[in-house]
Amino acid sequence: PKVSIAFRPIDSLLLRGSYGTGFKAPDLEQVYQPPSAAPGWFVDSWQCSQTDADTDGDGRPNVDPDSLPDTHPCRYQSFHPMTFSGNRDLEPEESDNWTAGLVWSPSPNFSIIVDYYKIKMDEQIWNEEDQALLDEELRRRQVGEAGQRVGDVVRTSSGQIVTVFSTYENVDRLETDGIDTEASFQFSIGQLGDVSTTLRWTHVLNYDKDYNDGRGSIDWVGKVGHPQDRAQLSVSWSLGNLSAAVFGNHVSDQDNPSWEDGWDDEHLASFTTWDVQASYVTPWDGVFTVGARNVLDRKPPRYNNGFYDYWQHEIYGRVPYLRLEQSF
Repeated sequence: PKVSIAFRPIDSLLLRGSYGTGFKAPDLEQVYQPPSAAPGWFVDSWQCSQTDADTDGDGRPNVDPDSLPDTHPCRYQSFHPMTFSGNRDLEPEESDNWTAGLVWSPSPNFSIIVDYYKIKMDEQIWNEEDQALLDEELRRRQVGEAGQRVGDVVRTSSGQIVTVFSTYENVDRLETDGIDTEASFQFSIGQLGDVSTTLRWTHVLNYDKDYNDGRGSIDWVGKVGHPQDRAQLSVSWSLGNLSAAVFGNHVSDQDNPSWEDGWDDEHLASFTTWDVQASYVTPWDGVFTVGARNVLDRKPPRYNNGFYDYWQHEIYGRVPYLRLEQSF
């Protein structure tokens, strides 16, 4: 269900608000995915705790891990065997969301929109993190559990990992709020045509996640993968059958999550790209468009390991295109 309210105290000002709930059922893969083998990326916490490199027994080295041999259990390794499968006991994710804002239009050619949003999600479905499973095994062994399988980790009698079982779970709770803004302005330049500009900006105030693996609540705003600001500027021009537009796209910089081992100096710089296009409306009701995304061929920032974050950055460089649309 959802309820909303709107009030216009004067012709140029609209005040609005809403409250709603939602749910998302787990998809078929999350429920029925058969067991499959995959490599894991983690420190072998239990084996590490038994070496001289770990002096406090927390499953992490107390020396520079780069000084250890490549196969040392206190170093992050990607060759550990894992078995991943679906979970038939998953519950749906549930959410509550609130919005409040205003639309101010002092003239037909100018308007400003400001909206505050707050979203709370419970029972988030997430695959269990590799390292959390190994850390849980270490905690259990330290309080007396023994055997070849402890928790989700199976070992040989000599202590080598046979496999780590991982699946999807309803594990996390998320609360996030922020501000969405949009400003639009249109004007004429006489016989030279009409110009329209729009600036959209989203600013995240909080992005708090509660974890069930001992990390507690973490605010991810500004951390890697969670930029605090995103913005887009568009400037378009039209004159008769001709039109052109420039779009600027911005993602703010991000720092390492300092609580994550191995990410001590991670940083992604801010990233801004520009797109351009021009269009012509043909006499036969067609539209011919030529343009390019990331026209300046900007390269996205890289992680320390050299990889790009293709989830949030355009990684293809300059992409020219032609498009023909025809109406009948």
